[in-house]
Amino acid sequence: MKKSKLISFALFLLGLFSLFYLISIGDRLVKSAKKEKKDLSSIRVQVLNGCGKTGMAKEVATFLRAKGFDVVDIGNTEYILHTVILDRSDREQGNAIYVRKALRQGKLAFEPDPALFLEVTVIIGGDFKPRRIGIEF
Repeated sequence: MKKSKLISFALFLLGLFSLFYLISIGDRLVKSAKKEKKDLSSIRVQVLNGCGKTGMAKEVATFLRAKGFDVVDIGNTEYILHTVILDRSDREQGNAIYVRKALRQGKLAFEPDPALFLEVTVIIGGDFKPRRIGIEF
């Protein structure tokens, strides 16, 4: 009889420790999710049209501004096949990741250019799908 009470007590303690462990993991996940939120207006973005469709850079810039990004430059560049999002200031590409999440497309790369005073350059390529982000073009 004593042995079964001891086992029951040990299982109770194991369950209690497991519960505290799960609570601590949940707390850490919530805290890390809060840390990930960034003020998107601090990300200065340049949008370049390399897809050949007139006005696409303006449309994408308007979309990104509506999402909260600080679009500081719009222009054209030579045609490129794939949409590229260049992080100009963060080797870990953290700024470019926020832009990619908003656009839901594009390849990421780190290409520093301190002279531009930008965090991100978006080069819209021929593969860009405006409907993916709700732009009818």
